[in-house]
Amino acid sequence: RISAVLPAGGMPSPLLWEVIGGADKGGILAREGQDLSSPQIAERLATGAVVEEVRLVGERLNFAKVSGDGPESGWVSLRLKGKELLAPLGAEGGVADLARCESRTWRDLDGQSVGPWKAHEDQVTTVLFDRFSTPPDGCRRLYTSCWSLAKVCCWELSAAAGLKSPPRLLGELSVPGLVSDLASLSGRCLLTAVSANPPPETGTACHQADFKKRMAEQDDLLGQGDQLVAWTIPETAASASRSFPSQVAQKVALHSRGCHRICMWPGVGGEGSPPQLVASVSRDILGVCRVDGEGTGLEEEAVWKTISPHGEAGIAKHLSWASAGSLWSGDTQGLLKVWDIGSGRSEASQELRLGVEGVSGMVLQPSSGLLIVAHEAGLAFVDCRGGKLIRQQYTKDVVTAARLIEVERPDFFAGVGGNLVHYETRMLGAMGGSSETKAHAVGMWTLPAKVLSVDSVRSASGAILAVAGCQDGRVAVLDAS
Repeated sequence: RISAVLPAGGMPSPLLWEVIGGADKGGILAREGQDLSSPQIAERLATGAVVEEVRLVGERLNFAKVSGDGPESGWVSLRLKGKELLAPLGAEGGVADLARCESRTWRDLDGQSVGPWKAHEDQVTTVLFDRFSTPPDGCRRLYTSCWSLAKVCCWELSAAAGLKSPPRLLGELSVPGLVSDLASLSGRCLLTAVSANPPPETGTACHQADFKKRMAEQDDLLGQGDQLVAWTIPETAASASRSFPSQVAQKVALHSRGCHRICMWPGVGGEGSPPQLVASVSRDILGVCRVDGEGTGLEEEAVWKTISPHGEAGIAKHLSWASAGSLWSGDTQGLLKVWDIGSGRSEASQELRLGVEGVSGMVLQPSSGLLIVAHEAGLAFVDCRGGKLIRQQYTKDVVTAARLIEVERPDFFAGVGGNLVHYETRMLGAMGGSSETKAHAVGMWTLPAKVLSVDSVRSASGAILAVAGCQDGRVAVLDAS
């Protein structure tokens, strides 16, 4: 949050300046002193940073940083070779600028792209658009997580006057274990699935990698309720601070082993549509809980659960709702199961083996009854109503993730190697998956590294926004329409 404090004694608030130059160089040059021959500060003052005027001598500004990247203080030039480097945010002072930040109209990402930018030091395993904070009244927010670092970041993606260009880091969330999945229950609550204890803070990379592997295999060492945690998130925040006043709202005592996946009903749909049911799965439990009336957590008692859903040998990591009373689960070895939640039965009503390995994602289109399974050799398409595999579509690269755009639309996004691919399934669903039909790629974007996670959402004007998280820690957001 931008903070500008009115000095005691009724003195006017200091003037704020925004850095508008240096975009092609990562910011503008700053020095330790007023003189142009004084030592140069190694870090540049980033374009979009907001600084407070401490002293102005001619065209040399002594500043204290308020927001953005760069040194905390120093001296900069207002212009260089006739080109403006900084612009005042308002002579009325910082308090007026803060009010303007609070009342700004946010612009969405229609016709734009953001990134790729370095979001994490290790691979980005989950990306999630916040569907409850949307322009023009709120900013477009994005959550990203890195499984191996036990960290969730919240990014602001909307453009707005007076702020640096997106992405802007709102803050970081330290989770009590390795993050497997994320879900938004409302604009005030984020749900995290944790699959194992966090890695040690010290030691060689080799030792840490070995630790992570062992923790993934021995996921029964987490504390009570650490597997599924609801966090209170501020609904609005000016994006000039990395302060993130989140707190644990609830620890859901459902699982005793690491939780791998969260799936909500209703699923992806209109902006701000609140979920009613949340399914979550671990090796020991597949359970369904109701969302409380305020959207701030889950009801304590599960409405349905079953023990060891895929046996001790199977690692259930994927979930998809067919309806409010029917849920599909899948393990990494290609075994699918159907659960009749409405009847209360704890045994699977149907099983289907796909004959594939390395299952990495699963999404279901309720309108067409088409289940799409991403795996190491390509995509499998299942007719949910008939309970049969209708097509295996092989790809050159491993398919690492899949995500619907909307439940009623016959298309989806997938991560295929280093590409984000937009597939259309209209003919596949209409013709029952005959040998002559397949999902067609209608768009493809090449990323700098292997795509590990994807999400998509519609803007208020109908544009399809997509995000891809990559193996090298970078994230890219784009208007795919």
